[in-house]
Amino acid sequence: MMQFMRDRVKMIYWVVILSFVLLMFLGWGVGDWQAPNRVANAGTVAVINGVEVPRSTWDERSTAILRQMRARSGGESTESDALRARDQAYDELVIEVLQRQEAERRGIGVTDGEIDEVLQNDPPPYLLAPFTDEEGNVDYDAYYSALNSPTTDWARVRDELRRAIPLNKLSQQIAG
Repeated sequence: MMQFMRDRVKMIYWVVILSFVLLMFLGWGVGDWQAPNRVANAGTVAVINGVEVPRSTWDERSTAILRQMRARSGGESTESDALRARDQAYDELVIEVLQRQEAERRGIGVTDGEIDEVLQNDPPPYLLAPFTDEEGNVDYDAYYSALNSPTTDWARVRDELRRAIPLNKLSQQIAG
């Protein structure tokens, strides 16, 4: 029996090595195929205290962050930038959900009057950007004209402020 094994030791080694390599690649391949499919098929990236973060929201935030990175670096981005943008977007979304939950727990909300007040007296810089010249001067007349124009749809801006103002109030409470 030992003589038989000694005569065929090379073949036995090759069978063992090939089996090992084949099983390794099969194991890695199955893992790589299953994980992306589970994530891609799932419409949820995370669940934080029962609140689901949709994949589409994560993708939008990642894209926006990557766009900012490209703008800072002159249009160049690498795969590591894309991964960093996805990580940063995930972190931001988790923090946002936790802050929103804390604001709700504390009863912090926002009224339409508060939104109107912000739009009239303290508009966010991104709203004023289209009305700013190269020297940084804001044309408030044009801004207020657009704000009061019935043809301009401010629903998206109002929705964004409805989400942002309670978080700002929470930050002020915590800082106070």
